[in-house]
Amino acid sequence: EKKDIDLSKSFFFNVVIKSSSKTNSDSIVFISQPYYIDYNISVDTWGIRTESYLSTLQKKGFKVFIKYHQRDSLKFKGFMNSCGFSEVDDSLKTPKKYIGLFSTYLFELSLNNFEVFSCFNYFKNLFPQDYIKFVNIITENIPLNLNAEKQWIIKKNDFTNLLNSTFK
Repeated sequence: EKKDIDLSKSFFFNVVIKSSSKTNSDSIVFISQPYYIDYNISVDTWGIRTESYLSTLQKKGFKVFIKYHQRDSLKFKGFMNSCGFSEVDDSLKTPKKYIGLFSTYLFELSLNNFEVFSCFNYFKNLFPQDYIKFVNIITENIPLNLNAEKQWIIKKNDFTNLLNSTFK
Protein backbone atom coordinates (compact mmCIF):
# COMPACT_ATOMS: atom_id res chain seq x y z
CA GLU A 1 0.00 0.00 0.00
CA LYS A 2 1.81 3.12 -1.23
CA LYS A 3 0.61 5.45 1.51
CA ASP A 4 2.28 3.15 4.05
CA ILE A 5 5.76 3.57 2.54
CA ASP A 6 8.34 6.09 3.76
CA LEU A 7 10.58 7.27 0.91
CA SER A 8 12.17 10.07 2.91
CA LYS A 9 15.59 8.55 3.57
CA SER A 10 18.28 7.09 1.38
CA PHE A 11 21.20 5.10 2.72
CA PHE A 12 22.82 3.43 -0.24
CA PHE A 13 24.95 6.35 -1.39
CA ASN A 14 26.04 7.36 2.10
CA VAL A 15 27.79 4.06 2.87
CA VAL A 16 30.58 4.51 0.32
CA ILE A 17 31.16 8.11 1.36
CA LYS A 18 31.27 7.18 5.03
CA SER A 19 33.49 4.12 4.50
CA SER A 20 36.61 6.28 4.60
CA SER A 21 35.76 7.55 8.09
CA LYS A 22 36.29 5.69 11.36
CA THR A 23 34.27 2.56 11.91
CA ASN A 24 32.07 1.82 14.88
CA SER A 25 33.05 -1.68 15.99
CA ASP A 26 30.27 -2.28 18.50
CA SER A 27 27.41 -1.40 16.18
CA ILE A 28 25.63 -3.58 13.68
CA VAL A 29 23.05 -2.54 11.12
CA PHE A 30 20.23 -4.88 10.23
CA ILE A 31 19.30 -4.44 6.57
CA SER A 32 15.55 -4.84 6.56
CA GLN A 33 13.60 -6.19 3.62
CA PRO A 34 9.82 -6.33 3.38
CA TYR A 35 9.59 -10.06 2.77
CA TYR A 36 6.35 -9.98 4.75
CA ILE A 37 4.85 -8.00 1.86
CA ASP A 38 6.40 -10.08 -0.91
CA TYR A 39 5.47 -13.47 0.59
CA ASN A 40 2.26 -12.64 2.45
CA ILE A 41 3.77 -13.17 5.91
CA SER A 42 1.86 -11.37 8.66
CA VAL A 43 3.57 -8.19 9.83
CA ASP A 44 3.14 -9.38 13.42
CA THR A 45 4.91 -12.69 12.73
CA TRP A 46 7.70 -10.93 10.83
CA GLY A 47 8.10 -8.27 13.51
CA ILE A 48 8.24 -10.76 16.36
CA ARG A 49 10.82 -12.89 14.54
CA THR A 50 12.93 -9.83 13.68
CA GLU A 51 12.76 -8.47 17.22
CA SER A 52 13.76 -11.86 18.61
CA TYR A 53 16.80 -12.08 16.36
CA LEU A 54 17.93 -8.49 16.92
CA SER A 55 17.57 -8.95 20.69
CA THR A 56 20.08 -11.83 20.53
CA LEU A 57 22.54 -9.45 18.88
CA GLN A 58 22.00 -6.92 21.68
CA LYS A 59 22.66 -9.62 24.26
CA LYS A 60 26.02 -10.20 22.53
CA GLY A 61 26.89 -6.56 23.19
CA PHE A 62 26.05 -4.94 19.86
CA LYS A 63 24.28 -1.62 19.44
CA VAL A 64 21.70 -2.63 16.85
CA PHE A 65 20.31 -0.24 14.29
CA ILE A 66 17.90 -0.90 11.45
CA LYS A 67 18.16 0.27 7.88
CA TYR A 68 14.57 0.08 6.74
CA HIS A 69 13.73 -0.73 3.14
CA GLN A 70 11.73 1.96 1.38
CA ARG A 71 8.80 -0.48 1.13
CA ASP A 72 8.79 -1.39 4.83
CA SER A 73 5.39 -0.60 6.31
CA LEU A 74 4.79 1.98 8.98
CA LYS A 75 3.26 -0.78 11.12
CA PHE A 76 6.50 -2.79 11.00
CA LYS A 77 8.62 0.31 11.69
CA GLY A 78 6.36 1.27 14.57
CA PHE A 79 6.60 -2.20 16.09
CA MET A 80 10.41 -2.23 15.84
CA ASN A 81 10.61 1.29 17.30
CA SER A 82 8.35 0.21 20.19
CA CYS A 83 10.85 -2.60 20.86
CA GLY A 84 13.62 -0.02 21.25
CA PHE A 85 15.34 -0.37 17.88
CA SER A 86 16.32 2.84 16.09
CA GLU A 87 16.77 3.55 12.45
CA VAL A 88 20.34 4.12 11.33
CA ASP A 89 21.05 7.74 10.45
CA ASP A 90 23.89 9.84 9.09
CA SER A 91 25.25 10.65 12.56
CA LEU A 92 26.31 7.02 13.07
CA LYS A 93 29.92 6.37 12.22
CA THR A 94 30.30 3.70 9.59
CA PRO A 95 29.22 0.46 11.28
CA LYS A 96 31.69 -2.37 11.34
CA LYS A 97 29.07 -5.02 10.62
CA TYR A 98 25.94 -5.41 8.56
CA ILE A 99 23.48 -8.24 8.79
CA GLY A 100 20.41 -9.13 6.81
CA LEU A 101 18.76 -12.05 5.10
CA PHE A 102 19.60 -12.24 1.42
CA SER A 103 19.67 -9.11 -0.70
CA THR A 104 21.46 -7.34 -3.49
CA TYR A 105 22.47 -4.69 -1.00
CA LEU A 106 24.27 -7.25 1.18
CA PHE A 107 26.14 -8.43 -1.91
CA GLU A 108 27.12 -4.83 -2.72
CA LEU A 109 28.34 -4.18 0.83
CA SER A 110 30.43 -7.35 0.76
CA LEU A 111 31.94 -6.44 -2.60
CA ASN A 112 32.89 -3.07 -1.05
CA ASN A 113 34.75 -4.84 1.79
CA PHE A 114 32.26 -4.30 4.60
CA GLU A 115 31.69 -7.08 7.14
CA VAL A 116 28.46 -8.72 6.00
CA PHE A 117 26.57 -11.58 7.59
CA SER A 118 23.32 -13.33 6.70
CA CYS A 119 20.75 -14.59 9.20
CA PHE A 120 18.55 -16.10 6.47
CA ASN A 121 18.26 -19.49 8.18
CA TYR A 122 16.72 -17.89 11.28
CA PHE A 123 13.79 -16.80 9.07
CA LYS A 124 13.87 -19.67 6.55
CA ASN A 125 10.74 -21.47 7.72
CA LEU A 126 8.65 -18.37 6.90
CA PHE A 127 9.49 -18.53 3.18
CA PRO A 128 7.91 -20.53 0.37
CA GLN A 129 9.95 -23.42 -1.00
CA ASP A 130 10.48 -21.66 -4.35
CA TYR A 131 12.36 -18.82 -2.67
CA ILE A 132 14.41 -21.22 -0.56
CA LYS A 133 15.36 -23.09 -3.77
CA PHE A 134 16.43 -19.78 -5.35
CA VAL A 135 18.66 -18.97 -2.37
CA ASN A 136 20.08 -22.50 -2.46
CA ILE A 137 21.00 -22.23 -6.15
CA ILE A 138 23.01 -19.10 -5.45
CA THR A 139 24.68 -20.43 -2.30
CA GLU A 140 25.64 -23.66 -4.05
CA ASN A 141 27.69 -21.56 -6.46
CA ILE A 142 28.85 -18.76 -4.18
CA PRO A 143 29.75 -20.12 -0.74
CA LEU A 144 27.76 -17.91 1.61
CA ASN A 145 27.00 -18.69 5.22
CA LEU A 146 23.31 -18.16 6.06
CA ASN A 147 23.62 -18.74 9.82
CA ALA A 148 25.36 -15.42 10.61
CA GLU A 149 28.42 -17.38 11.68
CA LYS A 150 30.87 -16.39 8.96
CA GLN A 151 31.43 -13.16 7.11
CA TRP A 152 30.52 -13.11 3.43
CA ILE A 153 33.61 -12.70 1.29
CA ILE A 154 32.47 -12.16 -2.26
CA LYS A 155 34.67 -11.49 -5.25
CA LYS A 156 33.50 -9.97 -8.50
CA ASN A 157 34.28 -13.15 -10.44
CA ASP A 158 31.89 -15.11 -8.18
CA PHE A 159 28.99 -13.70 -10.19
CA THR A 160 30.54 -14.76 -13.48
CA ASN A 161 31.01 -18.24 -12.06
CA LEU A 162 27.40 -18.25 -10.88
CA LEU A 163 26.11 -17.31 -14.32
CA ASN A 164 28.34 -19.84 -16.07
CA SER A 165 27.30 -22.68 -13.80
CA THR A 166 23.61 -21.79 -13.85
CA PHE A 167 23.25 -21.46 -17.62
CA LYS A 168 25.52 -24.18 -18.96
